[in-house]
Order: sequence, then C-alpha cells, then structure tokens
Amino acid sequence: MKVHVGGNYRATVTHSIDGTPQGPVTVGPQEERYFTAHHGKANTFDITEVPVEPESK
Repeated sequence: MKVHVGGNYRATVTHSIDGTPQGPVTVGPQEERYFTAHHGKANTFDITEVPVEPESK
C-alpha cells in the first residue's frame, strides 16, 4: 500500500498484522512511503494526518 502525504501535512501510519502493530511510522510532508501487506493475514492501516505548524522565527 502506498501512502502519499501532500501539502503541509504529516501523517502517522500504524500497520497492524493480525492485530500486532508495526510502527508507528511518520510520513510527510511531500513524502511517499510503501507498506507491504502480508498475504493470508489480517492487515489494517490506521492513518492520522495533522497539519505541520510553521516554524517559529
């Protein structure tokens, strides 16, 4: 599965295989990350996307 985060957002992705979480992995902004689904197992993806705050000067 491909996760692409556009704009000024960051996503946290947790890929669970048969109920066991792998991660979480942070993606973005402007980044793509690939996750491999495991054949014959229950694969779930929990994706939470949040805006990236501008850096204070």
